[in-house]
Amino acid sequence: MHVMLLLALLLVAAVAIAAELLRRAELRDAYRAKPLMTAPELEAHSRLRHALPDALICPQVQLCRFISADHRRDRRWHYRIAQLSADFAICDQHGTVHAVVEIDDRSHKRAIQAQRDRKKDDACRSAGIPVLRWAAVRLPNSSEMRHQVREALSSALAQSRHREFHEALLATEGCRSKSSQRDGSARPMW
Repeated sequence: MHVMLLLALLLVAAVAIAAELLRRAELRDAYRAKPLMTAPELEAHSRLRHALPDALICPQVQLCRFISADHRRDRRWHYRIAQLSADFAICDQHGTVHAVVEIDDRSHKRAIQAQRDRKKDDACRSAGIPVLRWAAVRLPNSSEMRHQVREALSSALAQSRHREFHEALLATEGCRSKSSQRDGSARPMW
């Protein structure tokens, strides 16, 4: 009788060990590393860093990391944006998001992606954060990017929230054209 009990316990242990080994093998093959950005996004990131050298250019940031839903409303407003991410969040040195950049490839023509884009644009607009959309096949150069970001920040909707950031951007443009007159004090954000 003891032998039967011992064999049963050994069988259960063997099955448990086999199941655990199988689970680990499945887990090992379940995930693969992939690039954070597509080729057009990498190019846009490089140009944005050149255009806005003192800004933080953060790729692939979930909207719920920088936009919060009004707590007096129900949780549906949070869940509406919880799975959405911005291609790039343009931040000041303190990590405050002042603009969002989206790189639109041909997938943005699909109905489901267009709906996600509308949700993203609506949430950012509601939070006072301008969204710039650039076609992946026709990315602006660094100078055009800088100009478009400046224009977006100067819009009536965003101007009050982003006034200091916008002024720093304008001051930097003046400093770049007069770099020989710069005394090094009070370095602008970008």
